[in-house]
Amino acid sequence: MDIQLLTGEKAVAQIPALIPVAAAIFDDGDRFATLTEDAAEKLGLMLLLAWDGDDCLGFKVGYRRSEEHFYSWLGGVLQERGARVSPAA
Repeated sequence: MDIQLLTGEKAVAQIPALIPVAAAIFDDGDRFATLTEDAAEKLGLMLLLAWDGDDCLGFKVGYRRSEEHFYSWLGGVLQERGARVSPAA
């Protein structure tokens, strides 16, 4: 497994790769329709992605709310026995 850390515009560019994973974890695809746009508005955006080859297994998104406050916004990991989701899905 590889862990990828991205910030700023590079993080925003990878948000579409985690949307299928978020939809699978939270069983609510409609909830994430504006996630890319919402993430683009966050200052100090940070994204962690867990990859097994081309399969995204989990993620964590957070952003800076102030100089002293980092907000842990959204994240999750697919269950081991659950289906793995390709970013192209």
